[in-house]
Amino acid sequence: MKLNNQVAHIFAIKAPNRNARDGFIHEMALQGITTASHYEDLANSAAGMKFGRSMKACKNSVNLSERIVRLPIYVELKELGVKTVVNAAISVIRKI
Repeated sequence: MKLNNQVAHIFAIKAPNRNARDGFIHEMALQGITTASHYEDLANSAAGMKFGRSMKACKNSVNLSERIVRLPIYVELKELGVKTVVNAAISVIRKI
């Protein structure tokens, strides 16, 4: 049996609203750091519209999909890279 030592996590920020999330993504990009909206509401996604079975809107799911941003922190990222991302995120949050 092969042992998998990878411990992957998602490091995300929940913005107060979509405009704040989009502003955060933009400001991080200005600092050379690419972030992404992490979650797409399944009911509104292409796959969800094609295969989904939801009978009503999932307002909490939609709300979170408009607010969550994934930070580019991953297992292979060195400590300096993590500090760079975290410090930039803190700076942007204080700014917006």
